[in-house]
Amino acid sequence: MVISRPNLTRYIYLTTNSFEKKVTQFQRSKKIRKSVYPTGVFDFDSIDELKDPLLREGIDFWTKIYSKIPSYQGVIHDSVYVGIIYETLDFRGQTRKKQKELISRAKQKWQSVLYRVHEKVNHIGEMTQDELHVFKLFLKIKERNKYLEAARPKRIRFQLGQKDRFKNAIRESGRYLPMMEKIFSQWGVPTEITRLPFVESSFVSYARSKVGAQGIWQFMKSTGRLFLRIDEWMDQRRDPYFATEAAAQLLKSNFDSLGRWPLAIVAYNHGRKGMMRAVSQVGTQDLGQIIRHYRNVRFGFASRNFFLEFMAAYRVESQADLYFKDVKRKESDSFIYVTLPDFVAVSSLKKFFKFNNDSFEDANPSFGEEIVKSKKRIPAGVRIRLPKDWSDGRESPKKDFFKKYSAIPKNYKHRRQR
Repeated sequence: MVISRPNLTRYIYLTTNSFEKKVTQFQRSKKIRKSVYPTGVFDFDSIDELKDPLLREGIDFWTKIYSKIPSYQGVIHDSVYVGIIYETLDFRGQTRKKQKELISRAKQKWQSVLYRVHEKVNHIGEMTQDELHVFKLFLKIKERNKYLEAARPKRIRFQLGQKDRFKNAIRESGRYLPMMEKIFSQWGVPTEITRLPFVESSFVSYARSKVGAQGIWQFMKSTGRLFLRIDEWMDQRRDPYFATEAAAQLLKSNFDSLGRWPLAIVAYNHGRKGMMRAVSQVGTQDLGQIIRHYRNVRFGFASRNFFLEFMAAYRVESQADLYFKDVKRKESDSFIYVTLPDFVAVSSLKKFFKFNNDSFEDANPSFGEEIVKSKKRIPAGVRIRLPKDWSDGRESPKKDFFKKYSAIPKNYKHRRQR
């Protein structure tokens, strides 16, 4: 029997022991399948299950970064209690070199202040204005030597604002979200998680990270090869459609192994085996407890904050009209694919289909330079996306394509690569 699937918000945040025991009992009795969870509506203003102050503080911090602070400003803050903000920096009119100097000086300043507060903690009357500011920021933190610990170099962190970039990402997301939600729904993954690219790439299809991750979903080559074609001719990480299918499969696999969507989402960043190890070592599936107590050199700031960033991104995107003025999303792209039965050069397709300018390359970003310049042929059996300007307005784009394709002379169609 399959029970009705709970609201995703309740599932994510309902982390009491009784709930965990009930989930386990249902799973063991096979009354529900792990993979059956719905899309839900996140209502951030009425979540009474959100009891963990660390998670709530983190979500509020990233909400502020995404919706309040532009990219010409940034904050100096604590990397553990991220909501503790020491100072906001403004870089308008500053060179990149000057910006780095300002950040460095600010970190040194607040480290010095933290040391002094540690020494004067029992002499509040002797504190300066900056010292009192820091003293009050940590009032609710119940830790021994909290100011001394917070003065460690890795604890004092800079975060650049993202408001303008996030607003642009909302505009760009209109091209892809309808397609992404459809694919996620087909794979049984909550459609809310399609907002993860706001964190990963800001919906920039050609995004490339310093460590080699590519595309909207920022797949590393090693992970991408589990689901995508990545070779000398093609890299499907750059294609939003194929990459979305891969992301849905990866998230589904993470969930099947970890049993909870918060863990599955963090595993997208930290790795499935890494999160399984974290659950085992800490002895709980409660993400808040894992963030507090799991110690591993690879489980750093990015992994600890990944789910919190996602939740904040979903909050801001789903209520974009409240956070931004006049945000207009781009029209959704058409994602109509056909499978080529032969090896065919791009130049041949352009010649007979008269695709406009670079519309074919724009629609098929996974092809490498040799394919695009027709030094190599598109392999047989590969799915290509029909350019929007060609398919729009046609009642049966696929039927029209193959009708025209059948009229292409045989000497343009091949059984092998060049």
